[in-house]
Amino acid sequence: ESHIESTHICFPEDYREDSEGEESYEENPAESLVGNSVSEDAALPTYQSDQALSTILGNIELPENPISDIGALSDRRILRIASAEHIAAVKKLNLRQKGISQFESNAKFSPARLINLKSLVISHNYLKSLEGVAECSNLEYLNVAHNYIEDLSALGSLSKLSTLKANNNQVKEISCLRTCRQLSYIKLCHNRIFNFDNTLNALQTLPQLVKLKINFNPCVMKVKEARQKLIVHLWLEELDGKDIGEQEKEQAQQSFHSSELSVKPRQTASETFSMRPIVSVNEEQLEVQITQLRKDNARLRTELNNVWQLLETILKQREIEESDEEDSDLEVPDEKL
Repeated sequence: ESHIESTHICFPEDYREDSEGEESYEENPAESLVGNSVSEDAALPTYQSDQALSTILGNIELPENPISDIGALSDRRILRIASAEHIAAVKKLNLRQKGISQFESNAKFSPARLINLKSLVISHNYLKSLEGVAECSNLEYLNVAHNYIEDLSALGSLSKLSTLKANNNQVKEISCLRTCRQLSYIKLCHNRIFNFDNTLNALQTLPQLVKLKINFNPCVMKVKEARQKLIVHLWLEELDGKDIGEQEKEQAQQSFHSSELSVKPRQTASETFSMRPIVSVNEEQLEVQITQLRKDNARLRTELNNVWQLLETILKQREIEESDEEDSDLEVPDEKL
């Protein structure tokens, strides 16, 4: 037979109801279970139990606690968090660890109205999409770390963005960042970026980039001398939390050039066979180009011969005309005589 206390619900020792007229929680919770017995039909103190349970669950300190969700975003909540008088006055917004799963327009909130927002921290949440973030067109600093984001393509419209922290997500590629040419600091470590060449090509289009964190991605973990290649092809001052000195730059240059000039290992029969179609295609293209060059060369020679013949004809004609003029000059005095 179950025994519960009919006046209150038992909770951990650090939770007490000390208000007037109510008993405090006893230090030994086991003793409270041996109180008055009630029948199965007796009504439980529902209001007290729900209120106390909600308070305890809300106070649980977990890195990601959805119970702490601030609910659907609204202009009023944004103003309270940012301590601003009106939505257009918000320049910095910190929504770190608020249990947010969406940052998009709804009946009470529109990211597009944050027209002066320059810094947004929305890390340690449950975001999967950045569509709403892309509406904040004046963003210069964005921290979306520790979410569940796979696609960064929405950020391509943020032309003023200079700092992007998107580490600890599920990002697979970053070619969309090519248009964010003001980026000087990118943090992308602990993602799922696989293709090193595509990643390097995208980063090379960012002339202001001087600080990069991209470690713990397959694209750098599986590529030999990935750090050296990034140093050689980019204009970085810091890579994966380490400053890049002149000595390391020189060593990277030497290592890169030596690896480029080194003799390649002998290919297996299968590798050689698989490369033959590519080589034959290149040879055919080269042969076509050579044939075309020969035709162009023959045509130019023909045109040059025609030009020389025309020049010779003109020169001969001028010689004949000059000789005729000399003869005419000699005959004039005789006629006068």
